[in-house]
Amino acid sequence: MPSFPCLAFALALVLAAGPLSAVDFTWQGGGADDNWSTAGNWDAPPVSAADTGIIFDTALAATPNQDVGSPFVLNSLTVTAFEAAGLTLTGNQIQFAGATPAFRNNAAVPVDIQTAVDLSVDTVYTGGDSTISGIISGGGGLTVAAAGTLTLTGANTYSGGTTVAAGTLTGNATSLQGDITNLAAVIFNQNVDGTYAGVISGAGTLEKTGLAGLTLSGANTYSGGTTVTAGFLEGDAASLQGGILNNATVIFNQAADGTYAGAMSGTGMLVKTGAGKLTLTGANTYSGDTAVAAGILEGDSTSLQGNIANDTAVIFNQAADGTYAGVLGGVGTLEKTGAGKLTLTGANVYTGGTTVTEGTLQGSATSLQGDILNNAAVVFNQAVDGTYANVISGTGTFVKMGAGTLTLSGANTYLGTTGVIAGELQINGSIGAGLTSVADGAAISGTGTIGGSVNNSGIIAPAGSVGTLSISGDYDHAATAIYLVEFTPTASDLIDVAGNANIAGGEVAPIIIDPIENYESKTYTILQAAAVVGTFDTFSAPPSTAVLSLELEYLPDRVDMVFARNSYASLGATPNQRSVAAALDSIRPGATGDLLAVLGTLDLLDLPALRAALDDISPASYDATSTVSLNTAKLFSGGVVGRMGQVRSTMQLARGGGGTPFDQLPRVAFPAAAMTGPPMAPPEPTTQMPRGFSEVREGRFGIWVRQFNTWAKQDSRGDAVGFDFNTHGVMLGGDVLVGDNFVAGGAIGYSKTGITLDRGVGDGDIEAIHALAYATFFKDSWYIDGALGFGYNSYDNTRNIKFLGRKADSEHDGQEYLAYFGGGYDFNLGGWILGPIGSLQYVYLKEDAFTESGAGAMSMSVDSRDSSSLQSALGLRFAKVFDVTSLFAEVFDIDSVKLMPELRAEWLHEFLQGAGSVTSRFAAAGGSFTVQGQEPGRDGAALGARLNMAFAKNVYVYVNYELLLQGGAGPTAHSLWAGLRVEF
Repeated sequence: MPSFPCLAFALALVLAAGPLSAVDFTWQGGGADDNWSTAGNWDAPPVSAADTGIIFDTALAATPNQDVGSPFVLNSLTVTAFEAAGLTLTGNQIQFAGATPAFRNNAAVPVDIQTAVDLSVDTVYTGGDSTISGIISGGGGLTVAAAGTLTLTGANTYSGGTTVAAGTLTGNATSLQGDITNLAAVIFNQNVDGTYAGVISGAGTLEKTGLAGLTLSGANTYSGGTTVTAGFLEGDAASLQGGILNNATVIFNQAADGTYAGAMSGTGMLVKTGAGKLTLTGANTYSGDTAVAAGILEGDSTSLQGNIANDTAVIFNQAADGTYAGVLGGVGTLEKTGAGKLTLTGANVYTGGTTVTEGTLQGSATSLQGDILNNAAVVFNQAVDGTYANVISGTGTFVKMGAGTLTLSGANTYLGTTGVIAGELQINGSIGAGLTSVADGAAISGTGTIGGSVNNSGIIAPAGSVGTLSISGDYDHAATAIYLVEFTPTASDLIDVAGNANIAGGEVAPIIIDPIENYESKTYTILQAAAVVGTFDTFSAPPSTAVLSLELEYLPDRVDMVFARNSYASLGATPNQRSVAAALDSIRPGATGDLLAVLGTLDLLDLPALRAALDDISPASYDATSTVSLNTAKLFSGGVVGRMGQVRSTMQLARGGGGTPFDQLPRVAFPAAAMTGPPMAPPEPTTQMPRGFSEVREGRFGIWVRQFNTWAKQDSRGDAVGFDFNTHGVMLGGDVLVGDNFVAGGAIGYSKTGITLDRGVGDGDIEAIHALAYATFFKDSWYIDGALGFGYNSYDNTRNIKFLGRKADSEHDGQEYLAYFGGGYDFNLGGWILGPIGSLQYVYLKEDAFTESGAGAMSMSVDSRDSSSLQSALGLRFAKVFDVTSLFAEVFDIDSVKLMPELRAEWLHEFLQGAGSVTSRFAAAGGSFTVQGQEPGRDGAALGARLNMAFAKNVYVYVNYELLLQGGAGPTAHSLWAGLRVEF
C-alpha cells in the first residue's frame, strides 16, 4: 500500500462513503449495561467475523465494553453518531480483517479506542479527530485518510507501515511504527526522549512537539518540511529533510560527513554533534544560537546564523563576499575557505585559532581571535583602536584598514606582504619578511621589528613615549612621507634600518614629549642605516619655539637632530624683560613642581608670546601705585592750597576787591561801584559794613568741606605699562583768622583710587587717610602759603599673568609725608586782579614689603621701596569780583552775593621723581631682580579755573577745575574740587 498512495487515498474515499461489510451490527444503547454481550444494546447481537461491520449510531451516553470475544474480528468500525462527550471503547482486543478493513469516525464527536487493536491486514482510517490509545499490533499497515487528526498513544508493534494520505497523524517514537509515507502531516509529540528508526517519505510535513527529544535515524526522503515547536529534534543530514521551522532546538548528530541543503528558520537553536562534518548550504534565517559540540560545521555567512558556541571546528566556505555578524565563542577553531571575502563583525571570544585557506578573512582586533594561520589574505579593518596579541603565520598577505590604530604585539611570522591602507599599524612585536607598504595618509609605528623592507608614503612614528622601530630590510621615505620623532631630555625615537635608508624628501616633525623637563643642548640620532641616501625636504620644529632650537645633521650612516636651548635673557627685547628672564635662567636648574611646569610652558612659546609672558611676569606695574600715590598726595594738598586761596578771596569779596595793601583797607568792603572803572585809589575810612556781611575780625573761625575727583591716564612707554586711574575723596577742615593777615588751620580727608593697567595687566585700589596743617599770611598785595601733611595708604592689587591664566593678589601699606611752600602777588588793574604765583612742594612716599598669593610659582615677594617728588610751579592768576546780588534777591531773601571767577596757568618742573624701580624675587625660589617703571616728564603745565561765591550770613561756595599736562611719560589728569565754608 505505501507504494501506491494514490490508490490508497482513493480507497479511503470509497470507505468513507458508507459501510462495506457484508453484515452490519448497530449499537443503539439502552441495555442494562454497556457490555457488547447485552442484547439490549444492539439491533442484533454482533458476530465476530471477517465480514462484520460494527456501527455506533446513538445519542445515548455509554462506554461500550467489548466482552464478546478476544479478539473480536470485524471488517469495519464506524461511528455515525454518539453522545456529545464522545465514544470510548474499552474491553477485549478487536481485530481488523476482511477485504477492506476500515475505521471510520463520521460523527462530530471524539473517539478513543482503548482496546488493543490487531491489524491483520492493512487498515484505513477516515473521518474526524480520533485516538487509538490501545496497543496496535499485527502485520498490517495503517493508512490515515482523514479530514481530522488520528492520534496514536500506545506502545504499538504493528509492522505493516504507515501511510498518511490526508489529515494529520499524531504520535511519538513509540506509537508510530515502521516506515511512514507522509502525504499530509505527521506530528511527533514527544514527552519522553525517543528514537524513530523508520523512513519517512512523501511530500507531507513533519512536526516535532513535546518537551522531550526525538531522534530520527532513518534515511528519510520526505520533502514537505519540518517544524520543531518544542523540545529537540535530532538527526543528521540524511534524516532531517526539507526546510526546518525551528522554534526550539535542532541537533545534527553527524557521524559521517553530510550536507543539509534545506533552509532553517525560526527562533530556535542549531546544535552540531557527531564526529562527521555537517555542511549547511541553505539560506538559513534562524535567529537562535548555534553550538558545535563535536565534529565540523561548515557553511557560509548565509547558512551559519546567530551566535556560535564552537568547541571543535567551524568552516566558513565563502564562495561570494559575505558578513557574519554573530559572536563566535568556545575553544574550537575557525577556518575560512572559498574565494570570497568573509567579514566578521561580532565581538568574538573563540580561542581555538583561525586558519585562512582561501579568499579573504576580514575583521578587527575584536572579531579575529587566537593565532591565525594565513595562507591567503587577512584584513584588519580597525575603526577604533585595538590590539591583536596573538601570532599570524603562513604565506598569506596582511592588510590594515580603518581609521583606528591596530597594535600587533605578537611575534608574527607570515611571509606575505603587509599593506597599511588607512589608520595606524603599531608593531610592538614583529612581522614577517614580506614588503611593507604604507599609503599616503596612513601610519606605521611601534617599537618592534619589521622583518622586510618598508616603502613609506605616509607617517612613520616609533611609539612608546620614545622608542626604536627596527627594519630588517631597506627603508624608502617618499616625498609625501612624514617622520614623527618624539624626544625627551635624555632620548629620542629612532628608526634602525639594517639595509639602506633612501630619503626622497618628505618631512621630519619633532614632538617634545615632556615640555616641563630641563632640556639642555643635546644631539639625538633619529635614523641610522647601513647607508643614508638623500635628505628630508622639511624639518618642522615645534611651531615658532623661541627657547628651543632644533636642526638636522646628515651623516653617511645616520641622521641626527641637534637640540640647543637658548637662555631666556638672550630673548628679552627690553631691560625689564631681560631682568625677569635672567632671574628665570638662574632658577631653572633646580626648578621642580609648579615652577618647572611654568618654565616648560615658556619653552614652547614663540618669540612674541615669550616676550609678552615676560611682561606678564614682571612686577613693574607696581610702580604705577607709587605714581598714583604721589599724585593723590598732591591732589589733597592742592585742595588745601585752594582753601588758602579761598581765604584770601573771601577777604577780597568781603572787602570788595584786591590788589592794594590790606592795612590801608578799612574793615568794610567797597561798594559795587568801586569794582569797576579805572585803577582804584585807597578809599576813605568808613565804619559801615556792606549789607548782609559780618565784620571780618580776629578770631573768626570757619569750617569747610570739599569733595575732589581726578580722572587721569598715563600711556604705556617702553617697558612700563600705562594705566588709567580715578580718585574720589572728601576733605574736612577748619581755620581761624589771627589778626588781620594770618590764617591757620588743619584738614583731614579720605580718598579712594581705582587703577586699571593697560593690556589687561591688572588693576588695584588705594585707600588713603590724609592729614595736613596749613597757614597763609597776606599783607598788602602779596601772600605766603605753607602746609605740612601726612598720609596712610592701603594698597590692594591684582596682577594678571595672562599666559598662565593666573592672578597674583597682594595687599600692603604705605606712608606719605608732604611739605608745601608757595606765594604770590596781586595787581589791581581796573578791578581785575592779576598776579604771579609760585610754589615748591615735596612729597616722600614709603611702601612696605609684601608677598603675592594666588599665582603659584609666579607669585612675587616685593621689597619695600621709597619714592620722592620735589616739584616747582610758576605761573599767573587772573580774577575779578562781581556783585551778583540782583540775580538772587528776587528769588531768595539774600542781602548780598559776590562772585569771584579766577583763571590760573602754571609751569611745572620736577626735580626728584625719576623712573621708579621694583625689586622683587619669585616667592618659590631664586634671588632678587629689579625692574623699572616709567621715567616721568620733567616739565608740564597746570591750567585751572576757580569760582568763589560769597553769600551773606558768611556762607561761601567754592568750585575748582584743573587740567594737568605732564610732559614725557607723566599722566594727563583732570581734577575737580567743590566745597562749602561756613564762618562763625
